[in-house]
Amino acid sequence: IVMLISIVFFPIPYQLKGYDCGYNFIPFLSIREYFIDGGAYSIISLLGNIALLIPWGCLLGFVIKNVKRRTFWLLTVFVSVGIEIIQHLINTIIGYRYRCVDIDDFILNMLGATIGYFLYLLIYKKIDKIIFDE
Repeated sequence: IVMLISIVFFPIPYQLKGYDCGYNFIPFLSIREYFIDGGAYSIISLLGNIALLIPWGCLLGFVIKNVKRRTFWLLTVFVSVGIEIIQHLINTIIGYRYRCVDIDDFILNMLGATIGYFLYLLIYKKIDKIIFDE
């Protein structure tokens, strides 16, 4: 959680510099642009947003035993939307759009959490099999 927070929110700039990004509420718009551009930033952004919540998906299953799908989705939506809202609040407080607020980030985060949860299921089944088969 600490790593997630440090990656998503910090460092907060104290002066105007760098890239002033906008807001995107059109699904798949920036994802499509990343595929068209194909540069290193595009790859890092796509993979980074997916990888960001993979640990969340894995750990949620370990923390909440037998987590129901609905609970998993609600908590994951809450975390992902919360990230975007906090980024917007930071932008508002500093008076500069330092972090992009993007529906595609939400979509990629949800994909990452889903991958993480499936990894948890695979790991859990293997561990369960090792423990109870021996």
